[in-house]
Amino acid sequence: MSEDTKITKGSGNVFKDLGFPNPEEHQMKAELIRRLGTIIEDRGYTQIQASKIIGLGQADLSKLLRGRVRGYSIDRLLGFLMALDNDIEIVIKKRPKNRKTSRMVVVAA
Repeated sequence: MSEDTKITKGSGNVFKDLGFPNPEEHQMKAELIRRLGTIIEDRGYTQIQASKIIGLGQADLSKLLRGRVRGYSIDRLLGFLMALDNDIEIVIKKRPKNRKTSRMVVVAA
C-alpha cells in the first residue's frame, strides 16, 4: 500500500456509504433477497419451482435474485418468504444509547 492510500471505515451499510437515498430500505431489501436465495438453494428448488410457489415469473425471480429490486416493496419480499413457509417476526425496540443512529436489521433464525 502506498503512503497516499486513505482507508475509510464503513458505516456497516454500503448503501449509506455510497450516498443512496433511503439506505436502510435498500439494505433491508438486499438482506431479504439474500435470504430468499438461500432458502431456494437450501431446499434444492429450481428457479422455476420457486417462482411457481411465490407467484412470480421465473425471469423476474432471476432478476430479483441478481439484485434488480426496483418495483419490489419490503412487504412484497416478505410475502415471497411467507409463501416459502417462513414465519416473519418484526421486533421494535429502543436504540441503545451507545449507538448514534437507529437501524433496521434482518435476522434469520
